[in-house]
Amino acid sequence: LVLLKGFTLACSAAFVVASYLYLTRFGYLARGVALAACLLAATAHYFADYSTALMAEMLFGLLCVALLWRLDALRLSARQGVGTDLLTGLLLALPFLCRSIGIVFILLGLLLLRGWGRPYRRAGLVAGLLILPWVGWTLRSAMASRGDPVEGYYTDYLGWWMSFGPPVLGRVI
Repeated sequence: LVLLKGFTLACSAAFVVASYLYLTRFGYLARGVALAACLLAATAHYFADYSTALMAEMLFGLLCVALLWRLDALRLSARQGVGTDLLTGLLLALPFLCRSIGIVFILLGLLLLRGWGRPYRRAGLVAGLLILPWVGWTLRSAMASRGDPVEGYYTDYLGWWMSFGPPVLGRVI
C-alpha cells in the first residue's frame, strides 16, 4: 500500500514539474505565472487528496502532459519517420489505457496531426493496436456479465456508458 501511494505521489510531483516545464517551454505562460499556477495547484486541498489516493488521476494527468508535450514538439519540428510515429502512437494510447476518457486525446491528437500536415495514419494504427486488447476485453465483459449483475457492475464499462443514453446537446446531468 505504501509503494502504491508512493507511486501516486511521485506521479503527482512529476505532473506538477512537467506542467511547469511544458507551459514555459512552449510559451503558454511566463515563468513566474507558470510557477505560481503550479504552486497553487500543488498546494490545493483536492490536489493533495488525489496525490495520496490510490486512483489513476495523477498518472492520467502526467500522461496527458506528456502527450501534449509530444504534440507541440511535433508541431514545431520537421522530424518524421517510423520511430517518431511509433512514439506518438504510444503516447496517444497511454492516457486512454489509464482512463477511458483518454479516447478524446487519440481522436483530437490525430486530427491535430492531420491539420498540421503531419503523417498521422501510422501513429493512429499504433494507438489503435495498443488499445485493441482493452476494447476487446470491455466488449467481451459486456456480453459475458449479463447473467451476473455484480460482475457486470465492475466490468461492463460499455453497459455503464450506454445506461446514460445517447448524448444530447444542452442536457445537463
